[in-house]
Parts: sequence; structure tokens; C-alpha cells
Amino acid sequence: MAIDSIWEYSEREGYRFGSIAYSRGHVTLEQIQQALAEQVEDNVTGRQHRYLSTILKEKRWITAEQEESILAEMFADGQHP
Repeated sequence: MAIDSIWEYSEREGYRFGSIAYSRGHVTLEQIQQALAEQVEDNVTGRQHRYLSTILKEKRWITAEQEESILAEMFADGQHP
């Protein structure tokens, strides 16, 4: 995956993944905010970037099946990385 694709995917994933997970009732607004704060902290402190979905799964706030379903909706246009 090219670097441009990584950033495009990262921005798209972070914004839409959280919105979809929230609208489906998988997570609360507070959980999304906490996960996004962790993502920013990782990036600012030089730790490896983690996708929002990864953080939510690590915290066991979503399941792998929920993640796959959300990603399928996000990339229904066939542009999944």
C-alpha cells in the first residue's frame, strides 16, 4: 500500500469507523472519544499508529465480527486497502 493510500485509509477509517460503530450501538460516544484520544497519544509520542478499530477491539468494546461488518460497509465500493 502506498503512503498516500495509508493516510487516506487512516483518515477515512477513523472518521467513518467510529461513526458507524456508534450509530449501530456497538460503542458509546465516550468509548469513541477515549479510543481517539489513545490514537492521538500514540501518534504524538511516536508509538506505532493504531487504527480506531484496533483500539476498540483491544479494549473488547467491539468484536472481530463487528469490525468486519463495519469495514464491509465502509468499503462497499470495492476500495478496501
